[in-house]
Amino acid sequence: MTDTLSGYTPLQGSSKTKKPRILRADFGDGYTQRATDGINTNRDRWVVKFRCDTSGEADTFEAFLVAHGSDAFYWTPPREGTPKLWTVESWTRTPEDSPDTDLFSCNFVQEFDAYAA
Repeated sequence: MTDTLSGYTPLQGSSKTKKPRILRADFGDGYTQRATDGINTNRDRWVVKFRCDTSGEADTFEAFLVAHGSDAFYWTPPREGTPKLWTVESWTRTPEDSPDTDLFSCNFVQEFDAYAA
């Protein structure tokens, strides 16, 4: 069964990027032909920031990320009502000045698995 990342509210400054996959052929005189590459060509990418107020919460959050490696999980992006399938490409854990508070900056990539149980 696919896990769901929940209980963590993204901080202000989180952002979404879209980069469509396009096949491009360049010809002389500046002429190009373009075509979409596949059926799911508009994959979302999020840089999501989270704050964990205790070291235990931060360890639990990071353990979730580590455990999923290449396994996808469900997460609902800000201002969207439906969970989507994601993998985490990378993350940074930064201790804050406040004791036991850590900030995470995570790079989430949308996945289009044929089957996610």
